[in-house]
Amino acid sequence: MDDLTNDALEINSKEDFLAFFDKLITQFETNPQSWENKDLRSYLNAMYSWIEDMNGFYKNTGLPIPQHVDWKTFGHILIAATMYE
Repeated sequence: MDDLTNDALEINSKEDFLAFFDKLITQFETNPQSWENKDLRSYLNAMYSWIEDMNGFYKNTGLPIPQHVDWKTFGHILIAATMYE
């Protein structure tokens, strides 16, 4: 997933995020063996754990720790995906 990690660094807009998200979906569809978390439960648990520890990621990679994450919007996205078609 190194290419996706690099792509994530280039997200600066909604359109960038959607292009990245499309690549993420395509990568899962075409190369699912590269994913550790192949089912929804595992994926959501890993997301939870990563968010808990994300400051370490930013420190270890020399990237600034985000100070203004819009957690409310991310929450809306997660809940909407449970029912949106």
